[in-house]
Amino acid sequence: LLFNEGYNSSHPDKLIREDLCMEAMRLCILLTQHPLTNYPRSKALLSLMCFQSSRLNTRLDDEGNIILLKHQDRSQWNLSLIRMGFEYIDAAAEPFEVSSYHFEAAISSLHAAAPSFERTDWKSIYHLYEMLYQLQPNPVVAMNKAIASAYAISRQKALEELQQIKGLENHHLYYASIGEMHFDLDDRENARHYFEKALKLTSSQREKQLLMEKISLC
Repeated sequence: LLFNEGYNSSHPDKLIREDLCMEAMRLCILLTQHPLTNYPRSKALLSLMCFQSSRLNTRLDDEGNIILLKHQDRSQWNLSLIRMGFEYIDAAAEPFEVSSYHFEAAISSLHAAAPSFERTDWKSIYHLYEMLYQLQPNPVVAMNKAIASAYAISRQKALEELQQIKGLENHHLYYASIGEMHFDLDDRENARHYFEKALKLTSSQREKQLLMEKISLC
């Protein structure tokens, strides 16, 4: 929870709080060092945090505007944290336990290893999301699986999967994702409709700005 708040802050004017991410990682390191909490899932969680933190400095531009994953400068990703992520995911590969953190860390590792957004192993990412959904069948995982299917299979497949999800009626990222699929399918009218729905549901000024930019292109 602490890491999530740092990675995507609920503060309307501050999207990223690196101090919270670092504190969450410090606490997770303590868990991996204590005999009562040194579980494979603790190492997998720390691996996930390392991979996610490696991109923090590239998620916003100099004016604080959001840079989506496909447009981030991968040469600026933190290689030390990426190496740590791979070390901890290897350490997490112990018998008798496979947690949701294992799948999430594996997905993040594929993003970290990819030379570009287009050359990412999207088919493996989609397969990992399928397995994660079997373990954790909630609507947010279903949404992420659907988004991965856009690049692993097709935008139409992603749109069909997104439209089947229940429980995200108040989630701005859900409507933004549907809008993105319509946009990529050259259905600008529906894209605008869903971007506007997403705009009404977020309090983040940075996310509002990004959505307004998308609306202007429709």
